[in-house]
Amino acid sequence: MFDANVTNQGRLEVAGGAMAFSGDLTLAIGSVLAVELSADLLLGSSTPALNAGGELGLGGRLEVALADGFVPQFNDAFVIAAASAATGQFADYELPPLPAGQFWGIDAVGGLLTLTVRDGAPGGDFNFDGAVNGRDFLAWQREASPGAGGASDLASWQSTYGQSASASPAIAAPEPAAATLAIAALIALTRLRVSYDARRRES
Repeated sequence: MFDANVTNQGRLEVAGGAMAFSGDLTLAIGSVLAVELSADLLLGSSTPALNAGGELGLGGRLEVALADGFVPQFNDAFVIAAASAATGQFADYELPPLPAGQFWGIDAVGGLLTLTVRDGAPGGDFNFDGAVNGRDFLAWQREASPGAGGASDLASWQSTYGQSASASPAIAAPEPAAATLAIAALIALTRLRVSYDARRRES
């Protein structure tokens, strides 16, 4: 138990247990909250990963990983943190992959921060947050899409860009300008075609 108000400006890791604060907990800009999900964090089964007696100020980056051998199921809800109230938003995040069509819903309601496996994600949602935006294009560039950065994945992203399964009040990730994304996508598609044509000529 930390018996004071705490501002995290570095990396705060919670795995295989819980961390408690008697006062406020503020996750500062540039900080990282890293949480490992397991059955122990399921809603109603145990204590949250973080427990703050005061307010929880969200900010920085949220990194979520799965415990060894643990596979979350549809509708599983995990309690990341509990506090008297939650304010702010994460600026960035990294979430574990899920089966096609599923995504992670992040909610901060009544001081409870939860992460839930939901259904109905758009086809171009490559980072599993329920929305198709510039962050999914970046995931495609890193070959983190189902087709490892293939042309069909890019086409899926283009056709579903702007769609969202649901809004998440706990996440606010900055978006690249739409025109910039369109130009980048066109360049990427052109490069894919050139590469494909070159391989055909070589064969």
